[in-house]
Amino acid sequence: GGGGGGGSARPRLDFFEHILIPLELYNDACHRALTVLKKEHLYREIECEAFLCVEQMARLCAKRLYAHFKVLASYSLMAGTFKDFLPPSDVPSVNAAQGTISSRAVEVLLRLGHCTILGQTFHFTKNVCGRVQQLIRKSLKYAILRYEASGLSAAIELSQIVENTRTAHHLLCQAGAQLLDFQTIWDKANQATDLTSFSSRLLKVTLVELTVDLWPNTVYHSTACAFLRPPTTFVPPHTRDEERANLRAFEAKNLLDPDDRAMLLFGNKSLSKALCPPPSHKDKDAVAFTQQHASALVSVLGHPSLPLLLQHCQQRGVDMMRGMVIPYVQKVREGVHRDVKLPSASDYTVDGVMDYFRVKLHDLEQYPSLDCG
Repeated sequence: GGGGGGGSARPRLDFFEHILIPLELYNDACHRALTVLKKEHLYREIECEAFLCVEQMARLCAKRLYAHFKVLASYSLMAGTFKDFLPPSDVPSVNAAQGTISSRAVEVLLRLGHCTILGQTFHFTKNVCGRVQQLIRKSLKYAILRYEASGLSAAIELSQIVENTRTAHHLLCQAGAQLLDFQTIWDKANQATDLTSFSSRLLKVTLVELTVDLWPNTVYHSTACAFLRPPTTFVPPHTRDEERANLRAFEAKNLLDPDDRAMLLFGNKSLSKALCPPPSHKDKDAVAFTQQHASALVSVLGHPSLPLLLQHCQQRGVDMMRGMVIPYVQKVREGVHRDVKLPSASDYTVDGVMDYFRVKLHDLEQYPSLDCG
């Protein structure tokens, strides 16, 4: 045993080579139920409980194993000294989390192979690896859902989670886990399994975001080198209500334990808070898209998606010029007096010239659609 600590104590995974020994109790219990008590229904109940115990053990082991390698991946991807990115109060918990599972425990778990209970053989390691693969797919899907619910401003977070998960997958395979290759798992999560199309779920979402949010609702600020949201827009904001509902439904179904969210992101709460801090309302409302966002998005979408992405942007720009800007300028020209001229400032002074144009453009100034508040 690992010492009494109540039901909330974490299992001592240092002694993983002995993890299946307690299951021998079920063999003894079933033997007694059949040969001594001669109660077949009792045997069936013990049998069901034993199989359920094996499944629960595989589930818990998979979650602990996956969280461990997610933490290692976060450390390996962190640039510079990790403590520079964390509040001092979080450093001890993060350092402790890095050593939650010993190398001996990982080796035993991934090479345990089969176990026999009640005369039946279970592929325990294969079961655990299958569950870890499901967790990898959940991490990728969770990252995509968070991106869909937040828009282009979440591109950096998306790139970090995908790269972290890719690194965790690589470390798991190095340790001996039998998993599908990462690209296959990613293509399935990204719905990019059609060999005849270069499209994917992320690419479609990005094209929609460019069309309904970035183009009509932001302006490019040359000093900040970023697309920013102006105080007033001419079109209703993109709400993403359906996408946020999908994210909430995923969280309600899959984030059942308190640590599940952090596990799917970067392994633990301290790392998730450091690498994926919640944006302030000021940043969320002001900054929409920067060069860092673009680079992160390209790294996730991949270079084969760039031609389609650039073609869409170019076509959207042409459509906006033809369908919005040119008709708008033509209507403005129709509303301007034909006899408008440029008076000489030396004859009329600057104030006089301004008053001249104010009178000539008075009707246009009062047009409701030009009122920016």
